[in-house]
Amino acid sequence: MAAYEGEMISRAVEDDEDEDENQEYFSVRARWSPLIRAELLKTGGKLPCKFIIVAVGIAASGFVKTYIVQESFSIIGALFTGMKDINTLTQQSPTEKTCYVYHSESMPDILAVICNRDLPAEQSYSFVHELFSAIDISECCILILAVSMTSDYRSEVPVSDMAVPFMRALRTTKYLMTPLCPYLEQPNIISGLQAQLLTYCQLHNAKAILYNCYTDRIDLEVTTMKAFLPLLKSTPVKDYVLANPNPKADETLLKLVELHSAQNMLYL
Repeated sequence: MAAYEGEMISRAVEDDEDEDENQEYFSVRARWSPLIRAELLKTGGKLPCKFIIVAVGIAASGFVKTYIVQESFSIIGALFTGMKDINTLTQQSPTEKTCYVYHSESMPDILAVICNRDLPAEQSYSFVHELFSAIDISECCILILAVSMTSDYRSEVPVSDMAVPFMRALRTTKYLMTPLCPYLEQPNIISGLQAQLLTYCQLHNAKAILYNCYTDRIDLEVTTMKAFLPLLKSTPVKDYVLANPNPKADETLLKLVELHSAQNMLYL
């Protein structure tokens, strides 16, 4: 009987530890630079913001890093989504679980959020609330970029007859500008972090648009990242971001593909 009770106590302790680990896994923690923490104290806990671009996944992040987040942007914060993330703003996390927040040094109310990987649904809610709890989006325009597989796309036209990659858009009711591409048709749905971001913006009456790129390639490719290029000369990017041409854009994109391929080889 004593052995049985001891076993029950042991299991109870293990269950408590598992519950704590699960809670830590589901939660997302934000860390801001000293400059931003001081600014938050001045503004009552909310950063003023005119424009945010959020890149979800390695392809969208590669596009933003190459064409928008250049030398004029610096890291001001990070959202830690893994229990073993490196808790620093000066070193990129090798696990790619940390999502970094940048701002334009010439226009501090222009932000870019780069999340190299897709987040599980369990973390998406925490991520969005942790991010927007520190940003005033009442007068902000929010652009969300993400990538999905064509196998998830439903259409009367076979995907084999379509030019891949291609984009589809979804917007909040407050976003009144004309999208660059067709709207996402029914019965297609969006899930994951991009869906959580757009839902939050709709509920909080914010101007937001999602551009979702559909590709048939599992591995990262230059063509997938370049699918977002038309956005540079369209609303809202051209209205808020003075994107200087990157003369080494093609070289940068190829390096990202090589890095991603090398990382994938480690798991073979």
